Amino acid sequence: IKRDQILGTVCADLSIHSGQDYLVSEVCKLTDSLDVLVHNASTFWPEEFLKIDRKNFQHMHSVNLEAPFFITQGLFSVLNNAKNPSVINILDAMWKRPSKGYAHYA
Repeated sequence: IKRDQILGTVCADLSIHSGQDYLVSEVCKLTDSLDVLVHNASTFWPEEFLKIDRKNFQHMHSVNLEAPFFITQGLFSVLNNAKNPSVINILDAMWKRPSKGYAHYA
């Protein structure tokens, strides 16, 4: 979490609001300043378009879209305390070239 020093690790289920909130809370307990936040968590699986249900659609978007947004929002104060904070969102090539069977992901 800090340059040259790891203060701890946090594991959370990003598919649920309480997991997202837990991650934010635990990071804030570890540090008051965060230089870099990297969003690299992802979940995806193939599904026929007509078989995608709301539960799977919502699960996909809770991890891939909602979690990075609200985690960044929740960590804004510790990011803002850093001299030059960065937020990095890692995406894959499917955002530009969707693959068959991944409509709910792309």
